[in-house]
Amino acid sequence: MTRKHLFSILLFIGMASSLSAQIGTTETDTELWLKAGADFKLGEKWSFGIEEQLRFDNRIGEVKNYHTELEVKYDLTDQLDLRFATRYVRKNAVPEEEEFFRYQFGAGYKHEWNRLEFKHRVLFQNRNEIGVSENQGDIPRHYLRLRSGIEYKIRDWKYDPIFRAEYFEALNGAKAGTDDGVRFSVGTERKYDGIGEFGIFYLYEHTINAIDTEINHIISLRYSYSF
Repeated sequence: MTRKHLFSILLFIGMASSLSAQIGTTETDTELWLKAGADFKLGEKWSFGIEEQLRFDNRIGEVKNYHTELEVKYDLTDQLDLRFATRYVRKNAVPEEEEFFRYQFGAGYKHEWNRLEFKHRVLFQNRNEIGVSENQGDIPRHYLRLRSGIEYKIRDWKYDPIFRAEYFEALNGAKAGTDDGVRFSVGTERKYDGIGEFGIFYLYEHTINAIDTEINHIISLRYSYSF
C-alpha cells in the first residue's frame, strides 16, 4: 500500500470517527431529495453539467426547495480537476417564497488502489438571498466544504457501495447565524447503456458546535445522462 492510499483511508476513517463522536440530538427530520441532470463533454479537458432538484422535508410531507444548478469542470490531469458551480434556490418559505443564489469553486482529486476508488473534494461556497441587501438583513453565508469518499468495486457486481464523509466549516458563522456541520452518506450508482445513470443514497447530516443541534435523515434519488 502506498502512502497516498494509506493517507486516503486514514483521512476517511478519521473524518467519520472524530465527527460522529460529536453527534447530539435536539431536532430531527426526514427529507427526500429528487435529482435529474445531464452532463456534456466539451473536448478532452472541459465538461459541463446541469441539474434540477426537488427537496421535501417535514417528514417528506412538504416541498422544501427547488434547485437549478450549473457546473463546469476542467481536468488538469486524469486525477485532478478544477470546478465551478452556480445554483439558484427557491425556498418554500412562509409567508412567501425566498430566492437564493449560491456559487462554489474548488478542486477534486481521485485515485485507485486495488478495488478501491478514492475521491476527495474541497470547495469554497457562498450563498446570498436574491433581492435582499445586507442592510436589510441578508448576510452572505460562507462555507469551506471538505469531502472524502471511497467506492469498493465488487467483481461481477454492478451496484458497488459508495461511502462518503463531508465536513462543513461555517467561515462567518457567528455573523451569518450558521453552524458547522457534517454529512455521512452510503449508497450506490449504476450506469445503463443508452439509458443513463441512476443513484440512490442515504444521508445522515447534523450540525455541530451549535446550541440547538439539527439532524436530518435523507433519501436521495438521482438520474443523469451523459452526452
